[in-house]
Order: sequence, then C-alpha cells, then structure tokens
Amino acid sequence: MKSIVITLLFLIGSLGTTKAQEAQRAKIIIATYSGNSTEGYYFTNDLDQTDIKFAKVDPEVLKKYDLNGTTYLRKTFRVTYIKDMEDETSSTTTDAEYPKKIIDLILVEQTEEE
Repeated sequence: MKSIVITLLFLIGSLGTTKAQEAQRAKIIIATYSGNSTEGYYFTNDLDQTDIKFAKVDPEVLKKYDLNGTTYLRKTFRVTYIKDMEDETSSTTTDAEYPKKIIDLILVEQTEEE
C-alpha cells in the first residue's frame, strides 16, 4: 500500500513538472486564425504577417474554441505555443523542425473601428 501511495505521488509530481516545463518554453504571439487542413491549424502573425502552422492543439483549447468550423476564421487571438519536442525521435531534428503545439488561446476583442 505504501509503495502505491509513493508511486501516485511521484506521478502527480511528474505531471506538475511537465506543465511547468511547458510554461517555461512557451512563446506568445498575437495572430489571426486563417483556417485548418489535415496538416494543422494556420495563423498569421500580426507582427510580421508570417504564416504559422500549428501541427497540434491542446484538446482543452479545442473545447473552448472550435477551430474546425468557420466561427473563428479571421479572428485575432493571443496564441501561446510550444515546440512539441516529445514526438520527434530523430537526433538530427533541428529546433526549427519541431512541430508547434498550441497550449492556450485567448480571443482578442476588436473594436468596430478595426
């Protein structure tokens, strides 16, 4: 019984560490949602107008914002993302090649003047 409790505490502690590590390497941008395909979700960075593909989106984010429909097309978001280094197994993968994963989205309110 004691070993089960210790194992559970270790697992819970590991999950907390993972979320903390994600937060440390997260990047935040302001971007406009432009659609999706089988390859991912596409946003345009409002700062430099570059297109960014996110291969993954946290399931909790998709519960909050249905990016598979048309409701949020051309809407501006505060996008928090990480480079998903867990799925890549090649030792030759460079930092730029890691797929990007959205871990949080916040809809940016726009005034009628925009």
